[in-house]
Amino acid sequence: MKKGVLIGIIVVVIIAVVAAVFVIRGLGEGPKDNGGSSSEITVSESIKGKQNVFETIKLIETENTVEEINEIIGFEGECTDEENKTYKWEISQDTSVKVQYSKNNDATIEISFPSKKIANENVDFSKFEEIKSAMNTSSSITYDEIVQKLGGVEGTLKYKAKGTVRYEWDRPDGGYLTCTFNSSSMKCTFASGRF
Repeated sequence: MKKGVLIGIIVVVIIAVVAAVFVIRGLGEGPKDNGGSSSEITVSESIKGKQNVFETIKLIETENTVEEINEIIGFEGECTDEENKTYKWEISQDTSVKVQYSKNNDATIEISFPSKKIANENVDFSKFEEIKSAMNTSSSITYDEIVQKLGGVEGTLKYKAKGTVRYEWDRPDGGYLTCTFNSSSMKCTFASGRF
C-alpha cells in the first residue's frame, strides 16, 4: 500500500512540474518575438500564415516574386494597387506586410505593427546627439554602434529595399527612433525620431 501511494505522489509531482513548465513558457500564447529587439513581446492574437510579421520580413528578399512571398508567408496576398504593383498580407489583426514592385521588379518590403509590440524601456535615447554627429562624418555610424549608444537594445527590422534596410526602436512612453542603413556596409544614412 505504501508503494502505491508513493508512486501516485510521484506521478502527481511530475504532472505538476510539466504543467508549470507549460504555463511559464506560455504554451498556447503564440510566438514571443519582436524582430530581434532585446525586450520580450507576447503575441497573443492569432497569426495567419507560417510566422509572425517580425520573422516574415527577415525571410523575404527584394528579389522575391509575389508567388515566392505567398509561399514564404503561407497564403496569398491581396493586390491593393494593380498599377503600382502593391500587395498586402494581413498577418494578424494589427500587423501586416506590404510589398511594392518597381519597374525592374525589385520589391520594397515594409511591415506595420503597433509600436507597443516592440516598446522596450531599456532603449536609451540620451545619446542621440552623438548618433547625429557621427552621421555627419565621412565614416558615419554603423548599426552595431547605434545599438551600443541606445543601451545595447537591438532594433526591429521594419523595411527592406534594394541596398537599404530600416530599423526602429520604441519606448513605452512613445519615444521612437527610426534609422535607415546601407544594407552592404550597415552604415546609417538617415535617422529620425521623437524622444
